[in-house]
Amino acid sequence: MLAERLERFSNAKGAEDAIYEEFGFSASKRFDLGEAQSELRRLKSFSEPIRRMLHRPFDERFVFFHRSVVWSLSRPMAEQMEDGQNLALVATRQVTRPQFEHAYVSRHIIEIKACSHDRNTQIFPLFICGSDGELALSSGTTPNLNQAVLAGLAKTLGLRLNNGTRQLGKDDELSALRLFNFSYAILHCPTYRERYFEFLRSDFPRIPLTGDLELFRELSRLGGELTALHLLESPKLVKPITEFIGKSKEVTKIGWHDDTVWINASGTRGNSVAGTSGFRGVPEAVWNFHIGGYQVCQKWLKDRKGRTLTDEDIAHYHKIVISLTETIRLMAEIDQVIETHGGWPGAFATVSASNPTK
Repeated sequence: MLAERLERFSNAKGAEDAIYEEFGFSASKRFDLGEAQSELRRLKSFSEPIRRMLHRPFDERFVFFHRSVVWSLSRPMAEQMEDGQNLALVATRQVTRPQFEHAYVSRHIIEIKACSHDRNTQIFPLFICGSDGELALSSGTTPNLNQAVLAGLAKTLGLRLNNGTRQLGKDDELSALRLFNFSYAILHCPTYRERYFEFLRSDFPRIPLTGDLELFRELSRLGGELTALHLLESPKLVKPITEFIGKSKEVTKIGWHDDTVWINASGTRGNSVAGTSGFRGVPEAVWNFHIGGYQVCQKWLKDRKGRTLTDEDIAHYHKIVISLTETIRLMAEIDQVIETHGGWPGAFATVSASNPTK
């Protein structure tokens, strides 16, 4: 459908205003309609430039990733995510909300507000795939991590450094993925988010390291679970904990009442709403959970207002609820594990000089 739409756009004729109206966008000083159509008509395929993109938390879309219609391609980092096989931390440098909740993960390129409702989002690929081009970042496939830090951490933990794998590696090895999972757990630690909020609100997150092998392994395990949940790759997502009720599947007005997210709320009772169709079994904490400033359970449905949910949409929403439920549980467990190992900042006594606990 997207490829067909771009092909029709490339051949559209008539007044520019009429073309803009037909295809749902406005004129811009940065966009030359005639030049864009000319570039598109030179393409051999309208399907090849289409890429999957993280639009919002748990919400992937498709984008026609071509300079004729996309003003900023964010190369070369975006090229590291085009095949969907890489892994990346998604974060933002500035936080305007009163709490830090701006960390996510993706296997794809991202939209600029993917993990921040009012600031630009940055993406940090875990691996860099080199090329023979003049501007190549590297040759071969290497971890996008400071090698001196990796080697120093491996020595401190008594592990062998394995830079040659994209997997976790053996139990006695330190791999890039293990460190990624450890970092992802730290970013979802409630005490870390509160204790270092003044740092987190004005700069990129900094990750404190530890010399405690048991703590490192526990946090890496928990971070791995979070990563799988947020990528919707976890086996825990198979069995729904919510039920879709009602006959209508059209999204009109979203609200929450009595552990049910209504997609056609018909009225209000104080601060509560009721409807006839929705998702039953959504706890209030899950309904209120935010990522990047977005109230996830509400935002995902709000972006589909006026549409009729498909069976695939309903199954996807079931998975979102499971993922957020498990995220809340795991965040509490991360806090408990760190507290068991000495708490903040004791559990991270052997950290690098760049971390915020010093």
